[in-house]
Amino acid sequence: EVSKGEFKPLLGSDTNVDRFIRVVLNAVLATPDLIEADRRSLIAACMKAAQDGLVPDGREAVLNIYNTNIAKKGQPADWRKMAQYLPMVGGLIKKLYESGEVTYVDAAAVYANDKFVFRRGDDPKLEHEPTMASDPGEIVAAYAVIKLKNGEIKREVMPRRDIDAVRGASKSGEHGPWKTWFDQQAIKSVIKRAYKQLPKADALEKIIAHDN
Repeated sequence: EVSKGEFKPLLGSDTNVDRFIRVVLNAVLATPDLIEADRRSLIAACMKAAQDGLVPDGREAVLNIYNTNIAKKGQPADWRKMAQYLPMVGGLIKKLYESGEVTYVDAAAVYANDKFVFRRGDDPKLEHEPTMASDPGEIVAAYAVIKLKNGEIKREVMPRRDIDAVRGASKSGEHGPWKTWFDQQAIKSVIKRAYKQLPKADALEKIIAHDN
């Protein structure tokens, strides 16, 4: 409430600010650890989400917590719970549609017991039949199919080895979003890779930079 004035220039109206605050309060209720997070880091995380035009509702973005040593070099460790905004799959897809260049997006994780066919070359093909079994097996790949307004279809598939390589390069590879939402992180990774084949969209570039 105290920071309302900082958000209005980003969100455009009091109505939008009030809606955003309600979403943040719901996020805090769902993740009580956020109450203990450094308050300025929480406000800063929310402002980044607002700048990107996303809400931390668990679909477009989330507010995550990292234990961070804020002590200066040579001083005793001072660990604090710091909040950080992370865009999610829904946020990336939202911005793809808002770019005006994309008319269709399908992105999903592939499990070991699914039926999956992917072929590149002159006659590309991608078929995915998810299993309905109670145990789908581990994730073996993730893919994205994106149709552009000019009719082109871009397909991208990341096998598990590539997903694990992205995870290994992340500071939160063994905890945080990769531990809690591995499937979403895998799908997000393949969307980011597919984006390299698409027309540039400034809004999405900014979100990807924040996510990285």
